[in-house]
Amino acid sequence: FTAFFAGFIAPYDYAAQEFGARLQAPGVGGHLFGTDSLGREGLVQSNHEDVSELVATWSSVLDVSSEISEAAAVELGDPAISRRVATVINEGFVNAVKHSEAKEVWLSIGVEDGALLVRTWSIGVIEKAPLEPGSASRGIGALGDGARIFQRGDEVVLEVPVPLSTGLTAPVRTL
Repeated sequence: FTAFFAGFIAPYDYAAQEFGARLQAPGVGGHLFGTDSLGREGLVQSNHEDVSELVATWSSVLDVSSEISEAAAVELGDPAISRRVATVINEGFVNAVKHSEAKEVWLSIGVEDGALLVRTWSIGVIEKAPLEPGSASRGIGALGDGARIFQRGDEVVLEVPVPLSTGLTAPVRTL
């Protein structure tokens, strides 16, 4: 039964990428369940983007230390928020390995000012000026408003607020 209606429930090709529609909230641009960092419909994303699975996967190649507040853990129960947070975590961990060859990374997720404040950091040095909110940088710009990278002592920190509420309501899809 589900297989018969699958095309109606998730009429998007998982392999299709729409970079102009990256990280959209549910209901925006005709994407009922939002989009991931590649512009794919949220409903057709695979389970590897779940935060706990993502951290477990990275733990096989990095020493990952994490602290997630109880309030943040509750908010991560929302699949759309969890996917957005997973995108931030993945970007932070990839950058730690790519730019500093880090073997150890830290992750912190807490609730501040109506958002999940996601921070990843590793030992390293920023070689260019810190990237601030509104930066035109390709990587950080895709993470949303307020995203920034900065030096904190001997650590490079990626900090991204992930809004808890978009104020948008998803349209009702008719079959």
